[in-house]
Amino acid sequence: GWDFEPGNWLVGGLTPSSAVDYAVLLLWNMGMWESAASCAGEVQNPSKTFPRALAAVLFLVVLNYALPIMAFTGVDDHYDKYVNGYYVKIAAQVGGKAFGSALALGQCISTIGLFSNSVVKNSYLLCGMGEQTLLPKLFSDRWSVTNAPIFSIAASSLVTVIMVMLDSFSVVLSIDMMLYSMVLMIEIAAFVKLRYSFPDLHRGYKIPITGPWIFVFFSPVIAFGVLLICTTSTQGILLVAFLILVGVMLFSGLWIYRQQSPTVFQQAPSEVPEILESPACSRLGTPAPSHQGSYRESAQHSSIRSGQGSAQGEYDTHWDASWDHPLYQGRDAITGL
Repeated sequence: GWDFEPGNWLVGGLTPSSAVDYAVLLLWNMGMWESAASCAGEVQNPSKTFPRALAAVLFLVVLNYALPIMAFTGVDDHYDKYVNGYYVKIAAQVGGKAFGSALALGQCISTIGLFSNSVVKNSYLLCGMGEQTLLPKLFSDRWSVTNAPIFSIAASSLVTVIMVMLDSFSVVLSIDMMLYSMVLMIEIAAFVKLRYSFPDLHRGYKIPITGPWIFVFFSPVIAFGVLLICTTSTQGILLVAFLILVGVMLFSGLWIYRQQSPTVFQQAPSEVPEILESPACSRLGTPAPSHQGSYRESAQHSSIRSGQGSAQGEYDTHWDASWDHPLYQGRDAITGL
């Protein structure tokens, strides 16, 4: 046997600076739940599947963090030594090298799963933007074997590789969490806007709250996000500002590129996303094409009526409809958030 002391769980405390670091790590480990919305279109009956899956995963995630922390700190209360790999060292000391190696293998598999989840979330966001003509249609290309968006996966993985080049994990973490907090603010704003502007819009699944309870529900998230942004280091803020500037430049470049080469963004009629063919489009003010037609045909008819029968005129109509369409101003209409 070995000495196990539950009293170790209550040893130590948080200073103001360490509390901020703890909050950032907590958000990094326990956040990203809304990323499941990126794959809502790949799930059958999300209105039932998503709540059940999220409830089960929340329970498992809490156990996944709580049980190891309680087990290892009960054996070793030297918290200043808890760095990457220290769990493996404790396991080897207590249960032998074989036990330590098994734990290390399990941690590697878990890390692969976390990385795969991040790649899936980001790649399907890029794929959806490609399908909606916000990015070149290359991003929406899918592999015929698995139907996975291969180019979007490659692009998402490349960003991760670039981030790895930063030596400091704390810098990477602060950048990631500050950008994530900003994204959450935008998503919440989109949620509120679309919930009030289009309350009757069909949603795959829907948060069952309305009225003032929406603001009560999101207040802790907003407060936590503002706190995280305000406590980010100067270096982190400068790097985030640089990344935002790069994003604005890329957006502007894409806009100009679309004007010069519209066919690079243009989807063939058979490739138009199903959501553009749905009755939701007509409820939001966009003509929903018939089953025999397509959104492309609807855009072409509009361009002809406006005296722009050229391919360029047809594409401009489609681009404007997709770019400014409320469906693409937030996730609410698509995912039911």
